[in-house]
Amino acid sequence: MRRVLRLIRGKGLNYGLLLVAQVFTFGSSMWPIVSGAVSVLPEVVRAQAVATVLCYPATLSGQVILGDVVGSRQFRQALRISVASLCVWVGGFLLAAGVCSYWGSSRLGLNLLLFALSLAGSGVYAIALGVFTRLDNVSGVSVLRLSYGVVGFVLTVIVCAIHASAFGLVVASSAGYGVGIAVAVSKSGDLGAAVRGLGESNEEWLFRYSLSRGGAVAVGQLASTFASQMPAFVAPGLGALSGPWSAAIRIGSGFNTVGASVLAPSLNVRWLRAIHGSDWPGLRRVYREGLGAGVVLGAASGAVALGLFLVLSRHSGAPTRELVFASVGVIGLWGLRVMLSPVEQFLSYLRATRYVRVLLDWGVLLVCLLLVGFLKGLVQCLGLGVVLGVSAPLFFVSLWVGVLRTQELTPADEYIES
Repeated sequence: MRRVLRLIRGKGLNYGLLLVAQVFTFGSSMWPIVSGAVSVLPEVVRAQAVATVLCYPATLSGQVILGDVVGSRQFRQALRISVASLCVWVGGFLLAAGVCSYWGSSRLGLNLLLFALSLAGSGVYAIALGVFTRLDNVSGVSVLRLSYGVVGFVLTVIVCAIHASAFGLVVASSAGYGVGIAVAVSKSGDLGAAVRGLGESNEEWLFRYSLSRGGAVAVGQLASTFASQMPAFVAPGLGALSGPWSAAIRIGSGFNTVGASVLAPSLNVRWLRAIHGSDWPGLRRVYREGLGAGVVLGAASGAVALGLFLVLSRHSGAPTRELVFASVGVIGLWGLRVMLSPVEQFLSYLRATRYVRVLLDWGVLLVCLLLVGFLKGLVQCLGLGVVLGVSAPLFFVSLWVGVLRTQELTPADEYIES
């Protein structure tokens, strides 16, 4: 606990900016509901969900690869690869949207256009976040998040005031990413130099490394994203407890976002600094701080989510047995699982355990699919809570094993040249 408090005090300003940014981001998600534009949200949510799932494959895991490489030459080449890959994916969606709109269904064409815009915004943001992390610039991450949050909120309010539509809300979100990155570049000389240096390297692109390393991370992240959505998939079939379960999901997702967007940037920067500086005691120290932050956040998330679930379900008429099953699921999902949010990227940065996360994520996903396929109702909630909850300590154990094998960690440029 002392380490966590010291971490927060040491990064007070940056954490404050990130918390303010999170408030504006939350306001952007709630404003369409407050303003009565609920009917357009399903298309927006679907587009953003597709972008979330495809972000890592589309950028070839740029957020991880950019932190993995060593040296300015490899850094610029990795940046070029991620940007080029994202352009190919977005261009493919735009082309498909044009074809469908001209020869087929205009409705499908609109959805594909929304996918392209959402993927462009989230992909560019992920790449910029990877650049800031690699350049040891936590304040840059804060400025990026704050600019995106404020601009996205203002544009969302304007769209809802003029004419609320799925296209307008997606454009508002993507434009928020774009303006946020522009502001961050103008405020950060190191990021601006990195972007301007894109054309300086004439070396061959590091396709083999990016495809193998980035592909492994992307495949694991794809499974992790699907597994994390399983609790939402089963919500409609829970009868009277569907509402309380969904409310617990909203609360837990909020805590998860705090861990990933507020606590993680500083931890990721220090984690990479220790790896590239061969500071193994420092690596262990960051691991312990990340574990402490995760435990505190998970305890708070589990307590609030469980309390809200029990309050909302007290008049549901559900049997005590079903309430116990669902409560265990809530604790596993939004107590234990949320512990991972501050350190979710740690395992991806360790070359010694690069495929461990792939195996963990796909193993968890396959078990979750079996549970959803063969179980029904509240028993699904119990099973998902146990499986996803148990995966959290397994992740931390695997991460500690990777930390203990630090002598096997090799800088990315040595791996490429070998």
